[in-house]
Amino acid sequence: MTVQPGILLIDDDMGVREGLSELLSCVAPVRTADCWMKARDVVEQEPLGLVVSDYRMRDQQGEWELLASVHARCIPLILCTGAHPVEVRSAVSVFRPDALMSKPFSVDEMMGAVQRLYRKGA
Repeated sequence: MTVQPGILLIDDDMGVREGLSELLSCVAPVRTADCWMKARDVVEQEPLGLVVSDYRMRDQQGEWELLASVHARCIPLILCTGAHPVEVRSAVSVFRPDALMSKPFSVDEMMGAVQRLYRKGA
């Protein structure tokens, strides 16, 4: 029996996590994390078809380790940010996110990116 790869949603805002989790659950099982360190544990232990993450969170500890782990496993990555996209692209260029979503984004924008990037056979 094959386990369907999940989507990991990382955001330090509980309201965002709850809302996006409900939305993304129509595509795949969703795991959530409120900090980079918890997220890294999920990335290293579970099959994932996509990671959706806020870029700027209160706890910045572990950000680069998580991005490196996602990149090393070839898991598609969507970064969401309220910062200027050019600033974010240059800061994370070594990890090459598959999509960069500027906040606020629409449900259609998010779902389009998720459906395009989610890897069912991860």
